[in-house]
Amino acid sequence: MTIRSLRCFLLLACLSVASAVCSAETMIPIPTRPDITVKVLSMHHEEGPVKGVIILLPGGTGMNLLPNGTTRSGNFLIRTRELFYNAGFDVVAVSNASDQKVMAPSYRASAEHVADLEAVVRYVKAHSDAPVWLVGTSRGTTSTAAAAVVFGNQLLAGVVLTSSVTTGQAGGSVLDQKLDQIKIPVLVVAHDNDTCKVTPPNAANTILRNLTNAPVTKLIVETGGISSGDPCEAFAHHGYNGIEAQTVSDITNWMAAPSQ
Repeated sequence: MTIRSLRCFLLLACLSVASAVCSAETMIPIPTRPDITVKVLSMHHEEGPVKGVIILLPGGTGMNLLPNGTTRSGNFLIRTRELFYNAGFDVVAVSNASDQKVMAPSYRASAEHVADLEAVVRYVKAHSDAPVWLVGTSRGTTSTAAAAVVFGNQLLAGVVLTSSVTTGQAGGSVLDQKLDQIKIPVLVVAHDNDTCKVTPPNAANTILRNLTNAPVTKLIVETGGISSGDPCEAFAHHGYNGIEAQTVSDITNWMAAPSQ
């Protein structure tokens, strides 16, 4: 597959009525481990410089794409990817590896998963000179933290952890990772009314205390919005339902100029 063909995007419907434009998106299969691929959904600005490339890691058991290369996922990061794009970033949303239809919590920190993420990051960097960020939500924060420890200092501009898993997930918690080895900027985002038992918002400060070698760290606590359904699902406060635009704005503004 040529670079030109990879950038021939398929037009999709806008993800949100709040979106100013309907951007173009394509599915790209990226080889990772032997005989394994990871498919990503990519939105790329064809003209002008971009602020960076954001790689989105959804939570739950991950994201699987439909046969036509699209997704119906309501995950916070997936349903807001248009907003990240409109903020001036290229966006890459990562689906499950071809051997992982369902990702267990402990798999998020496995060598295989981290190797897949590194392959995605290296692919992105081979096609863009812009700084690359990993942004994870819920169980995706474990993926993000594990990746930051293993290869983040060499390949990433920084990471963002939203609704971080900090308890109740043996081997699959952000706090199980060697956070003191992360030496790039880290933003932690929480919702003050997140009642999911594995992502208590008061544990966000514990994450910050463990990031002893990160040059810049910041905590943003969101408020308001609407909580609907299971408190650990995408349309509860856990998923920033009703305050998506504000939360994405807070994230992208910080990424453009990381500060305490």
